[in-house]
Amino acid sequence: MTSVTVTAADGGSAPTEVMVGHTITLKATALYEDGTQAPALAVKWKSSVPANATVTDGVVSGAATGTTDITATVNGVTSDPLTITVIPVPVESVAFTSTVNSGVLGTDVTLTAEITPEDATDKTLTWESSKPDVAAFTKTGAPAGGKILSLLKAGATTITVTAGGKTATMEFTVENPPLDALTVTAEARAGGQTLTVAEALGTDLQRRYKITAEADKPTVTYDQVLATADGWLAYPANGQVSGAEGDVATVVDVKNKGANARAVGTVTLPAPLA
Repeated sequence: MTSVTVTAADGGSAPTEVMVGHTITLKATALYEDGTQAPALAVKWKSSVPANATVTDGVVSGAATGTTDITATVNGVTSDPLTITVIPVPVESVAFTSTVNSGVLGTDVTLTAEITPEDATDKTLTWESSKPDVAAFTKTGAPAGGKILSLLKAGATTITVTAGGKTATMEFTVENPPLDALTVTAEARAGGQTLTVAEALGTDLQRRYKITAEADKPTVTYDQVLATADGWLAYPANGQVSGAEGDVATVVDVKNKGANARAVGTVTLPAPLA
């Protein structure tokens, strides 16, 4: 026997790459003095860097990215080294597994995503919000494959998750929370009406009201600024107001700083007593 050659198991050109966690199969062929070739028996296979790839009976198993030289020895004759490069298993795609695409201001939601294939070498997910003032990834503690999104301001943002150069995007909407409801009643009195609000005024809030015709009743939304310049009046301690029969009294609770709406209730006024 004059030499040993290493080829692919099917006799084709020897492969030069294997992915981490995957295998390739090699074959050793002996060349004899008379020019004949035959599959080699009793082959001793060796990997120069077993930490990167091992070889058993011609099966090369990728273990870590890097290179190694594979040789086959038969009856004291060793093949030329075959350099094998162990490459990462690439990410083919990334996709959201959470279905939530909206939430209420001031809360947190956990978004999740998965990578295909499952044995991708680098499963690192990178998360980004196009408008971090609306929603941002500032908290830790999410489960594997997830990220906590804090909802900071009403509006819309685009969420992007990236892994291995592949991305997925979703549109996410941050909604204002509903206003608390105030239960308002009105009783006729001489020259006007007396309003009663069942709910106590919350901490750091002030109460205001406005009387309008039914057709002009204001629509109040969460965080809307209800300024005195827009006709909102300080709620009287005795609840006494003056309106015409059929007018609507809108009562609101707003923050002390900024007059941002937090609660609202309405009542139709009865005719004042003579």
